[in-house]
Amino acid sequence: MKPIDRNTLETLIPHKGVMCFWQTVTDWDTQTLTCQTGTHLDSDHPLAENGVLPNSALIEYGAQACALHQTLLAQAHPDGHDTPSRGYIARLKKVRFAAWPLTTSTLSGQVEPLAVQDQSALYQFRLLDDSDRTYCQGQVLVLNPDEHKETTP
Repeated sequence: MKPIDRNTLETLIPHKGVMCFWQTVTDWDTQTLTCQTGTHLDSDHPLAENGVLPNSALIEYGAQACALHQTLLAQAHPDGHDTPSRGYIARLKKVRFAAWPLTTSTLSGQVEPLAVQDQSALYQFRLLDDSDRTYCQGQVLVLNPDEHKETTP
């Protein structure tokens, strides 16, 4: 699989510019997605507090990786949509932080869907450093209201 670059990633999720935290998807299939970035070291990171990225910001990295996987799955499906649908974090479970502060030059993300339904998906995510040490892991339930469905009054 050819890596997916930052410009393409911005077409896959609603996050644009500095709010798109991942720089490349290195591998993906129906069961996993792996991505990488160096944006966590940006001095002007939009989630930084006094120039320091709090560990809680890593949840957004995990959620964006899940959103990328959901969109790639939808596009690969025969009746997939070309535009990204909005997703909302509905619940976080089993979130654990370790190995702080975040000093690795490359942050890697790995996501795996645990349960996927029409308008929701439960994902497991892990964020790792250059030595495969875990910085953050957990589960996120994402709700995706069907924006393509016609509503009747």
